[in-house]
Amino acid sequence: MAIDLRARLSRLVSRLPDEDVRATLAFAEERAAQRDPLEEKLLAAPEENEELGDDEVAAIRDGLADREAGRVYSAESVKRELGI
Repeated sequence: MAIDLRARLSRLVSRLPDEDVRATLAFAEERAAQRDPLEEKLLAAPEENEELGDDEVAAIRDGLADREAGRVYSAESVKRELGI
């Protein structure tokens, strides 16, 4: 699938005017620089087709309810708590 997407992108870029190619290249370079190795591995991992179990669905609903009720922690407060 990724190869098909890359081929489609390549065909589209070959049809762009030069000024759009420059802008597209700048975007792609910026985006590539933002990627980290973990993100790359996660993006390359195969998709899961497994159904969620009742416990998993309940945990997701609990988390969403916590978020709606404001029972959340900022990344900064978690880092402070963990001494990171």
